[in-house]
Amino acid sequence: MNNLKPIFQEASVVLVGSFNPAIFHPEWLLRNGLISEDDLADQDVEIIHQDIARFSLSWLNIQVQHDKFVARTNDPSQFMPLKDLIVSVFTILEHIPIEKMGLNYNVTYDIGNAEDWHSVGNCLAPKSIWEETLPKPVGMKSLAVESPREDEYNGYINVTIGPVRAKGYGINIGVNNHIEKAEGKESLNPPDILMGNWDAAILFAKKIAENTITKALDR
Repeated sequence: MNNLKPIFQEASVVLVGSFNPAIFHPEWLLRNGLISEDDLADQDVEIIHQDIARFSLSWLNIQVQHDKFVARTNDPSQFMPLKDLIVSVFTILEHIPIEKMGLNYNVTYDIGNAEDWHSVGNCLAPKSIWEETLPKPVGMKSLAVESPREDEYNGYINVTIGPVRAKGYGINIGVNNHIEKAEGKESLNPPDILMGNWDAAILFAKKIAENTITKALDR
């Protein structure tokens, strides 16, 4: 399927550690030179509290709890600025202990028609074994695959795939590039990891998604 194009893309960085949600605010980002005045024009501060912070700018969404920090953008032109922002934030907050992190990519493809849409599920999750015991029709709801990392980090690559019927015949694929701190280490270093791995992680995730859909459609 040569004309396969994403209809939705999102990149996110997830950190698991120990955070103070109350400090995370668009004004704090501005004071530290991490965003511009123009970014504040589109801010939507949902809540800033000692237990949770949740706000968005035109290109960015941030949510922070005591044990988790999540920053995401669904604008592909901002994937690199997202990385730069997180590098800058956790260079300033260098003493925050980080135990786990995820470099994530999520994409939805419009398959175009019901026949091809069903063929993806038939390829990735053959129905015959299920049809022996379940009423027909049987369809793939979600599928998850995990693979070990091949670099120096502890962790894994987790891929999820499932149908999307909100608009047309869509297939969504999420790639979670998961990293955990090594035994005996006090913390991960998000700036170093992102600077050395973000570009490759996004390219690798796109390759996984494109190859999976293309091969499934060609079967």
